[in-house]
Amino acid sequence: MSLPGNYGLRSLLLFARIALIFLSIFSASNTLSAQTNEPIDSGSYIINMGVVPQTIENGLKPYGLVYDLIHTHGIQIKWVINPTKGKDGIDFSHDGTDYRGGPFIVPALYRSAAVDATIAAWNAKGVVGAETVSEIVVPVYSNLNYFVIWTLDELNGKIAEDYFANAEIPETAYNWLDPLELSCCNDIFIMPHADPDWSSHSRLYYWNESEENGGCRGAIWAGCHAVSAMEAVFNPMDPTEQMNFLSSDPGLILWKDHKNGTLPYTYNYHSDPIMQFMGSMDDAIKGGSEQIFIPETSWRSSTSLGMIDPDHPEALGPEQIASPLAWGRGLGDEDRGYVVY
Repeated sequence: MSLPGNYGLRSLLLFARIALIFLSIFSASNTLSAQTNEPIDSGSYIINMGVVPQTIENGLKPYGLVYDLIHTHGIQIKWVINPTKGKDGIDFSHDGTDYRGGPFIVPALYRSAAVDATIAAWNAKGVVGAETVSEIVVPVYSNLNYFVIWTLDELNGKIAEDYFANAEIPETAYNWLDPLELSCCNDIFIMPHADPDWSSHSRLYYWNESEENGGCRGAIWAGCHAVSAMEAVFNPMDPTEQMNFLSSDPGLILWKDHKNGTLPYTYNYHSDPIMQFMGSMDDAIKGGSEQIFIPETSWRSSTSLGMIDPDHPEALGPEQIASPLAWGRGLGDEDRGYVVY
């Protein structure tokens, strides 16, 4: 999508931030079995993710800092999300500042001279943060310990490469593959645009499967009309094998057969990690060949809809909810990998 001026910048920021949030969730190990309130020592460093207005410097580069700290220094980063907050709500407050948008914290334990030098270098690039002046207790969603290498679609992944470039995540953090080449050495496949069919993309069906059933539990991020096209793809030799990962049979209404969304959208799941972005994403979705996704019948019961269009004229059935942002386990199977549209 190519948009002029501030509109294009906001679109890039919001789409990129959601993509990077998705990567943070599924790339770094989560050492918590459930969200916990944890004491944070004085002298820890808070990366402020809720600065407004959002810019590339304060909204995307923090992910580059987190990657740098984990990859270069091998330290643990705490991701803090208030489980009861509303849209753009406060995650915690400290020393006169309300922190929002899912802030990250570098524990004081890891504040070596080298780590502080890295933080200072990213501060000079526009990352905003502050040191804790006393012990605080915060709701930690996840302890981030390492990042895997991400895989971009060889044909169309270039569209998403700007996300990494603006966050200053290095090219060594990701690779490029055709979907048929995916193996269990790959963890996340990024497909911002595609025209999938069974001959070219069938590997995604099996790669997303659990390891116990011969798959790799791979995670998939798809965008544009690759979404409705993929959900309709099935094995011509066995039609029960269909890639309707997030919707019920027969899948989604194809992109060419429905209208765009009707604004404003309604936002849900404010404490979900995927929803840790500030402000509205309504305008950022006004582009591309498919701006909203509508099931033929319904979404799977396990699918979460982060944004919905309650007024879409073609979402007429009681469970036929139009949404531009959806996620869940593939085919509603808890043993499969995550899928995000």
